[in-house]
Amino acid sequence: RVRAFGMEEEDEGQFETWLRSEVSKMPLFSAFESAFDKAVLAVLAWRRRFSGNPALWKRIMKRSKVLKEVAESIPVLHQVMGYCADVSVTADKKVTIVDLCSGKGYLSMLLSEILPRDKVERIVLVDKAWPRQDQTEASKHQINWEHLDDP
Repeated sequence: RVRAFGMEEEDEGQFETWLRSEVSKMPLFSAFESAFDKAVLAVLAWRRRFSGNPALWKRIMKRSKVLKEVAESIPVLHQVMGYCADVSVTADKKVTIVDLCSGKGYLSMLLSEILPRDKVERIVLVDKAWPRQDQTEASKHQINWEHLDDP
């Protein structure tokens, strides 16, 4: 059985308390408190979604890694949330977001949890480590996209 940080606690409230405590210490917290709150809710949604796959959760949820990724994403999250709140869309014309140098895709994962689905058509991740479009699975030196599949 794979043990993964954030899944040991039976109570999601314990994990949420720890996560909120950690993000409240981040330098930009007071300037972007609303974006941090939405990021915490997104991470909690991931925890629920991936609870049946502890190996996957362990791969994306390392304490320092996820905190670093949230901290780096906050100013962008704030800007994109504001843009999506203000933009007018139609059924055939929605927002497409391109995440350049996406790495594993933490920013895109956060955006996909936070942004209104009725305004966003797609989020495209671009990184040289992603497999090519014609590949059916990632090679060992490439990023595995399993954490981006919508179960």
